Amino acid sequence: MFAKMNFLTELNSNFSTTRLAYKLLPEDCLDGRGRVREEVKFKINLPELGIVDSKIPRQGEEKFDTYLFLPPGEGRQGEGGLRTRGYFKFSYEVIEVDRGCRGSRGYKWYTCDFRGRRLFEVEPPEELNLELKKFKKEDGKTHLPLITVITVVLNGEKYLEETIQSVINQTYPNVEYIIIDGGSTDGTIDILKKYEDRIDYWVSEKDKGIYDAMNKGIKLTLGRWVNFMNAGDYILDLGGLELCVNKVIACSEYINSFLFGVLTQHGKKIYPHKFFFTNLGQHFMYKLPVYHQGIFYNVNFIKKRQYSLKYTFISDYVNFCELIKEGVSKIKYFRYLYCFYNCEGFSSLNFDQVNKEFLKFFISRRKISLAMLRFGAYMFKKLQFLLLKNK
Repeated sequence: MFAKMNFLTELNSNFSTTRLAYKLLPEDCLDGRGRVREEVKFKINLPELGIVDSKIPRQGEEKFDTYLFLPPGEGRQGEGGLRTRGYFKFSYEVIEVDRGCRGSRGYKWYTCDFRGRRLFEVEPPEELNLELKKFKKEDGKTHLPLITVITVVLNGEKYLEETIQSVINQTYPNVEYIIIDGGSTDGTIDILKKYEDRIDYWVSEKDKGIYDAMNKGIKLTLGRWVNFMNAGDYILDLGGLELCVNKVIACSEYINSFLFGVLTQHGKKIYPHKFFFTNLGQHFMYKLPVYHQGIFYNVNFIKKRQYSLKYTFISDYVNFCELIKEGVSKIKYFRYLYCFYNCEGFSSLNFDQVNKEFLKFFISRRKISLAMLRFGAYMFKKLQFLLLKNK
């Protein structure tokens, strides 16, 4: 059995990542520092929650199990966060019920897992009652989905703190924050330790590139919706996540993703629009249709598709193509400027390699016309660059 379901109270509840957490593990699972003991970390069995040996086994088309803690990888430098102290989070659903007393109505509150399965009824504190009332729907149900934000970083001490601050200070109260570090050698780990009582889980170890790190984050996700906000990117407004969630819960569960606008460091506003779906070929000549910082993925979609490690730079594009294949009707887009996108990211700085991967991808899919268009656009941009350089 798990510990009595107590909301986290000893931490500062002013942060979006510390308001609605449960202490899932009893004290005898923790060491003298209050951390999950190593000998039990990968032996946690909670059948009521579907957890077997610290994993939630994959189902159906899911590509991998979901982990409470990431098994040690090469060059592990450390891990931390609320999970390592026994605290976890859930989504919430409220059902209106008949109390049987002169037609009076009441509510039953349930925690839900990332698949939407109701787990157990809860007696929420007043804060949760107030938060859930904000999200009440006309059909009598109320949902407060857990949103997982994943940050991937490598030697990001220059930008990481700004990214963290933008996530933990959101007004939306049910945020799971996971940070995957690729084995940084600068001050990144010191920053992670500074904020680890506001981060759900962080780990630092070597990886096979950004998409391998993103896959690790997905394997750890317990939320219903996933958003990638990598080091150097940040949410523009403190109420930005709450506004996006309002859009998400207002739509049916069949939606695979929600797209929002991003702002670049050059002041350019990039919004998703129908053109992305009606004339993909022309748009892909020059750039990606969306940026993953502006996408909210339905976890039921993202857990069925790992980011391909065949590509170094364009796996997010390949994943978006899978979204398109599932049907345009499963994608919703809004002209709301959600986040700042740091153009100094690795794809932005490797223009030649990016285009080579696009050509490789188009040819592998027998999209020869798109390959030719992409190559023509690439040569045009290359010529522009050389002319400007030689002025």
